[in-house]
Amino acid sequence: FVESDGASDQEACPAGKHASGSGNTECAPCELGKFAATKDVPECHVAQKGHYVDDEGATEETACEAGTYASSEGSRACKEANAGYYVPGKGSKRQTPCDSGEFSTGTGNEEC
Repeated sequence: FVESDGASDQEACPAGKHASGSGNTECAPCELGKFAATKDVPECHVAQKGHYVDDEGATEETACEAGTYASSEGSRACKEANAGYYVPGKGSKRQTPCDSGEFSTGTGNEEC
């Protein structure tokens, strides 16, 4: 981006911000669900499945905790496993149904 009119040097946007296109006079923070880990990125990265970004201007994505999952890219939050399902570890993309004869009550279960 170029900080002011008439400036000849471009400056890199800091981590967590981007300046897409040309002629920008300021950097914009990454939106919810996106992040920029390094400086000078034209576009923010979308959070991967199994991860989320819940702050604007984020510099990293966060893995979903056990008992939660994120099935789509660009998640702003993780979903709790439904009753009858479980999520055993961090960074899960989906919930797993309990085996026949096993069960889980409530939500956010790590095991059946």
